[in-house]
This record gives sequence, structure tokens and C-alpha cells, in this order.
Amino acid sequence: MKIEFKVKNNHQDWKKVRKEVFIDEQGFQNEFDLKDYSALHLTMYVDDELVGACRALIEDQVGIIGRLALYPQYRRQGHGKRIVLKMEELLKSYNITKMKLSAQAHAVEFYKSLGYVEVGKQTIDEHVIHQPMEKEVKE
Repeated sequence: MKIEFKVKNNHQDWKKVRKEVFIDEQGFQNEFDLKDYSALHLTMYVDDELVGACRALIEDQVGIIGRLALYPQYRRQGHGKRIVLKMEELLKSYNITKMKLSAQAHAVEFYKSLGYVEVGKQTIDEHVIHQPMEKEVKE
């Protein structure tokens, strides 16, 4: 199995996977926003096939991870963990001190397994419950 990541020249791919997962599959309507223009976009490929995407923003030495999307046939195979860990690695190169995200309720345990802890109250984004989570960056 050959695994590759891209952070450049991947605009079509991250848009494609996010449209198919968040809009077509999950029913979100406001998937794309102005933050996409300043975000770091990571795409993942297994054996040259697009598997998923993730984006991150950096604000005041905090990495804000979001929009993690994997095609259904690639879920529950460790690919979500791979893409999050790769994004964390990229963010650490920006000297961040903390990582934050807003997890869909069904994904809270997944993020806990990666060291994230629940903070604050749940919110609803469109029709889906989200839990704020964060993780301190260790040297």
C-alpha cells in the first residue's frame, strides 16, 4: 500500500471529497467558506486513489483542524488517524502551542484516541451536533 499526502496543487481534490462527503452524503449546505482561501489543505492518496482531505487554520499559535473527510470505502482502516497525524505534523512546523477542532458527535471517541479532550459545550452546526476539543502540543 502506497500512501501519499499533498498540500500543493490539490485544490480540485479537496473540493471534490468535501463536496461528496459533507454536501452529498451528510447534507450540509454551507460547506465552503472564506477560510478556505487562507487554510492549509491536506489531501491523502492510497495507491494513487484519493482517500480524503483535511484543512487547518493557524490563529495565534493555535492550529485549528477541520473538515476531515474520508470517502466511505476508506473509513475504519486507520486512514483518518493517518491524515490527522500528518496534519498535526505540518502544524507543528508553524510553532503552534495547541490544536483545536470541532468534532461531529459520532467522532468524539476517534479524536480522544488521538489525545484530544472535550472542552466547552456542544453546538449544532447546521443539523449536526459538534463537540469542541483540543490538544496541547508537546515538544
